[in-house]
Amino acid sequence: MSFLVEEDIEFARRHIQRFYDTDFFPKHFALDALWHCWKEVKPLIGSSLIRELPLSTPEAIVWPKPKGGFRVVHQLDPLSSVVYSAIAHSVAPSIEVARTPKADWIACSYRFAISDGSYFDSGTGYDEFQTQTKLLASSHSYVLITDITDFYNQIYIHRIRNAISFAAPNLNDRAEETEKLLMRWTSSNSQGLPVGPAASIIFAEAVLIDVDQFLRNKGVRHTRYVDDFRIFGSSEEQLRQVLRELTLYLYETHRLHLAGSKTHLSTSSEMLDAVFENPYELEKINIFEEVGEILNPYTLEMETAVLEAGRAEAEEVLSLLMDRILKLPSLEVGLARAVIRRAKGLRLDTLVARVFEGMPKLLPVVNDVFLYIDTVCWPAAQPEVVAQFESCVRTAVADEPAFKLWASWLISRTPAYAAAPTLRNFVRSSGIAIAAARIAVIEKDIAWVREKKNQYNSLSIDVRLATIFASPILASDERAPWLRQLARRDGHATSMEKWMAQMALDDNVDHSFADDELPF
Repeated sequence: MSFLVEEDIEFARRHIQRFYDTDFFPKHFALDALWHCWKEVKPLIGSSLIRELPLSTPEAIVWPKPKGGFRVVHQLDPLSSVVYSAIAHSVAPSIEVARTPKADWIACSYRFAISDGSYFDSGTGYDEFQTQTKLLASSHSYVLITDITDFYNQIYIHRIRNAISFAAPNLNDRAEETEKLLMRWTSSNSQGLPVGPAASIIFAEAVLIDVDQFLRNKGVRHTRYVDDFRIFGSSEEQLRQVLRELTLYLYETHRLHLAGSKTHLSTSSEMLDAVFENPYELEKINIFEEVGEILNPYTLEMETAVLEAGRAEAEEVLSLLMDRILKLPSLEVGLARAVIRRAKGLRLDTLVARVFEGMPKLLPVVNDVFLYIDTVCWPAAQPEVVAQFESCVRTAVADEPAFKLWASWLISRTPAYAAAPTLRNFVRSSGIAIAAARIAVIEKDIAWVREKKNQYNSLSIDVRLATIFASPILASDERAPWLRQLARRDGHATSMEKWMAQMALDDNVDHSFADDELPF
């Protein structure tokens, strides 16, 4: 039997409240219902087998990649987010111990250190990965660079169970429950982790523990950032043989494949020139250094005096940096995020016009773009910003699911945008239920709520929850009996509907869209 304990469950709540439930979607609106009914939710999670909890299949959309193409990303339903985060908390310390030691600089990515709702030690480990690459290149003549094709979506779920059991033999039941949960989410497809939740990083790193061991046993030195491997040796022949053996090992053991287009064998000096010394890479480094002079790279927060003192300089420099980023051959996600987040932290609106104009290229960071616009233009939006927004939704970029998701989020939480017919109609045609519900709340559109309420039993779960969300705009004598019926224990509503209904019944429901709703 495998039950989640209070420590795991409370960590999950703290993690989601402090950070996010997924990297790619706005924070799920129904999470508030879990926190509102936490005294009921927590005992349910703690007293049930994971396999018996009422969890739904994750929502999936395609997300643009910087160099073309898409990847599939996910958002779990609110209860699943808590359960998944709690499971990861229960196994993360054991998995960290089972990984190669941090001091070896082999597994550089995301070292785990549980603290105050966070899974991770400070930093992502990318700087260590780059530093170790240079050190190994200085003492080895040749390098093999490779990575795994579509890593998260191709992970063999049974290997996650194996990795947990290896790291923590006392958690065999937890490993089995985790496997069953992931199989349930993938419709028994046996492959794939949800892409977006931080918890998935824990399991992805666990899967690669034996791959790091395999390479170490081959007598070569390597360093790794997630699924990006840099393997060093004394000759081309040695590394070619390692490539053959690694390819076979990944296939036979994990059913994973190396990306042929990203696999290169060269001299270490050639690699250093390509990775660190070419003009394109030097431009990236220069941009990072200039961003770092404006704001501490480890935090988006600064003392108010420092913010005000550097404000004029920051406006000019960040504008120039954004122009340079948009001129690069393809979007560098890390650079774009750094500049946008620093502008957001300083509450500078100087990039608004640029990001609207550059939206086609900035789609891989569209979440950061709209969080930035929301911060610097909230609560009112200038007429020119509304006009820029309207122009943007008239272009082809508006057909991209990621843009549609985040644009609808911003429009539906800002009355100044919702008042513009072009933007309001964009939301209503987006198919995103919660955005339409928020527009109904802003406009006090009781007809929208009544129509959905009359069709309630035939609606999908996301539309049902959105309808409950908007129901407080109805008169009390109309909404209360219906919500009480949903909240009754003997009704046919799902648990999430009951919790949403209970929150809507209470007097302290707030639809003001406070900052703590933001995912970052």
